[in-house]
Amino acid sequence: VDTSKETELEADGTLKGLSGRSLTVPAEWPDRAAGTKYRLGLKRAFELYPRPLVARVKAERRRRHDETQRAVAEEERRKAALGPLPTAEGEAGRKGAELAARVSALDACDKAYEDGGP
Repeated sequence: VDTSKETELEADGTLKGLSGRSLTVPAEWPDRAAGTKYRLGLKRAFELYPRPLVARVKAERRRRHDETQRAVAEEERRKAALGPLPTAEGEAGRKGAELAARVSALDACDKAYEDGGP
C-alpha cells in the first residue's frame, strides 16, 4: 500500500481521507494533537477478497448495472422513436439529434463497463 500521502490532524481530531471522507482519530491514540502528521494509504477491497468472492460480487453488480442501464436505454430509445428525426429542420432536428446522441452514449457506456470494485 502506497502511504506517501501525508495529512495533518485537524483541531477537532479528524483527518481528510484519500477518498474525501472525514476520518476520526480515536482519543486513545498517542500524539493526537492538532497538526500531528499521519500517512494515508488506500487498498481496494477487491484486492483483499478471495477470487471466487470477487467473481460473485462482480456478477451481482453487473446484473444490477444491466437492469438499470437497460431500463434507461429503453426509455431513451422509445423517446427517440416517437420524437422528431435528427434530419428535421430547426429545433425539432436538434431535439432529434440530442435523443439519438443519448442512445449512442448509453450504448457506449454499456460496452465500456468495467467494475473496478469497492
